[in-house]
Amino acid sequence: MHQSLARDDSAAVEFRRAVAIRRRVTDPARAELGLTLSQAGFFLGLRGDTANARAYLEQAHGIFARAADSAGISEVENSQGVLAHARGDLAAAQRHFLTAVDIKRRRHDRSLGDALGNLGVVYDDLRRSEAAEQTYREALAELEPRFGPEHETVTSLWNNLALLLNRTGRAVQAESIYRRALAIDERKLGKDHPNVGRTLVNLSLLRCSHGDASAGLPMAQRALAILSKESPPDGWQLAATRNVMGVCLTTAKRYPEAEIAFTQALHTLEKALGPAHWRTDSTRARLRRMYVAWGKPERAAELEQPR
Repeated sequence: MHQSLARDDSAAVEFRRAVAIRRRVTDPARAELGLTLSQAGFFLGLRGDTANARAYLEQAHGIFARAADSAGISEVENSQGVLAHARGDLAAAQRHFLTAVDIKRRRHDRSLGDALGNLGVVYDDLRRSEAAEQTYREALAELEPRFGPEHETVTSLWNNLALLLNRTGRAVQAESIYRRALAIDERKLGKDHPNVGRTLVNLSLLRCSHGDASAGLPMAQRALAILSKESPPDGWQLAATRNVMGVCLTTAKRYPEAEIAFTQALHTLEKALGPAHWRTDSTRARLRRMYVAWGKPERAAELEQPR
């Protein structure tokens, strides 16, 4: 999935200004306005400005449709899919990504691999494991010749495939991929790059889920330190990292610290994504299991109540 953009409020202002200027100097039906609206909508959506993002993307889609610009339509569909996924609407995300993939495939578009990678994430979230793996591998076949095997786009996609492999019982293969991606990104991007932090999150979850807190917990702690510099404190990305920290602390039987990590993550996810989002549900389930392991079933039962 697309990585989040840097946190810079001035950039959001500049995008809105660019849209206003383009509206004044450009024919409303011109593709240049559609492109500006599409870029602005995608950026604002990632920053949480959902209302403006959806309005800009819908306007861009209309401009490209009237111009019969299939390339522009595919980019807007891809962006709409990213935003739908971010708000937890997996059905809408799948629909947008399938449309983008179909158009890009027919056009032999060089960015087909990006859309395939995004579609793979949605299939994975829907637990359509076979379709997700096939789509990830097709995306890698598109992206590796284009960027090379060590490009950060490629290593990020290998990370996604490794998550699926671990979840479907192929932990040894998954760990090998994580460690290869980590070595590449540390060498090429630096030891404190956000991509390094994201791989550490995944690798720490793998180790802790298999009972190895001594290896996994330091990785989770390092990941949290890296991603705290890049992610907004009230964003779901950092909360997801705290969620993994809670898993590792639970494995280490450090239950009071695990409770703090899980409850902080749960509060942020409920606020950022809503109480019914799958990331929120996953964190709540892990908190319940932690209370059971801690010998506090009554606390676990409280979390079973309808919200």
